[in-house]
Amino acid sequence: MVVTIVRTAIARKSTGKIVKKFFEVKVNDKLKNTSTISATTIKKGDTVTLSEILVRPYTNTDYDICIKVKDNDGTIAKKYFTVTVTK
Repeated sequence: MVVTIVRTAIARKSTGKIVKKFFEVKVNDKLKNTSTISATTIKKGDTVTLSEILVRPYTNTDYDICIKVKDNDGTIAKKYFTVTVTK
């Protein structure tokens, strides 16, 4: 079974602004969110990789990130991460 899902990455900046990025991914098996994050604490200007997404924050704060996947049947799987940006 091949299922096309929409993948969404959401980040909240310290200003309260929410930033979203959408991806379309084909899945050949039952829906499962296997998202990963490369680090949960970084220095300002360093990068964090969320599965296929690269994030480079320039503000010292905590970023709450949700990666959500959804299949053609409407099944949703979410995974949450917090990234702390330091000086």
